[in-house]
Amino acid sequence: IERTREFGVMKAVGGSPGFLYRIVLSQAATLTGIGFLVGMGAAWGVAQLAVEAVPEFATQFRWMDIASVLAAAGLMAVIASLMPVRRINGIDPAVVFRA
Repeated sequence: IERTREFGVMKAVGGSPGFLYRIVLSQAATLTGIGFLVGMGAAWGVAQLAVEAVPEFATQFRWMDIASVLAAAGLMAVIASLMPVRRINGIDPAVVFRA
């Protein structure tokens, strides 16, 4: 939504709605992936600290759980992208060029 003007310019120079949708979704996917990796690193680090502080503390990262979290994050990213995509679709390119 913050980049409405840029998307309006892209739309004015012939960017198709599908192209603009792909931009929004690819940005959401990139940010989701980076956030997932940072979160996994932080979770692993905290788990290691917990094991050092309390040796009885057991932590196990299962691939199925990791994949489920990634899938949920991806679904949230797609759902969160729907609002900006709808707004981009309604942009009137002529309005963008008014000063």
